[in-house]
Amino acid sequence: MDSVKCPHCGKQVELSEAIVHELQAQVRDEERKNLKAEFEKEKAEEKANQEKKLREEFALENKQKANELIEAKKKEIELSEKLAKEKEERGKSEEKIKEETLKEASEKSRLDKLE
Repeated sequence: MDSVKCPHCGKQVELSEAIVHELQAQVRDEERKNLKAEFEKEKAEEKANQEKKLREEFALENKQKANELIEAKKKEIELSEKLAKEKEERGKSEEKIKEETLKEASEKSRLDKLE
């Protein structure tokens, strides 16, 4: 049979199989609880790491899309400015053509009157 040393008096005390079995069961239960707690902790850490990774990926994607949007806005502004400039130039050209046409018509009319 097994014996255990008493923590108070230091004597060896015989243990029955029932007590040994009960103590072993308690130790197994404690070990099982500790392992389960450790497993849960590792699982929570892994989940936190995955969430952190997903958040970082999401932030990176958002940053890239924001940059793309900014570039698109810049291009839109450039095109709008270019279009406005072309309209202005076209307007000036049309005005010149009108003036030249009126001048030619006036000149032709004057020449017709002189004849």
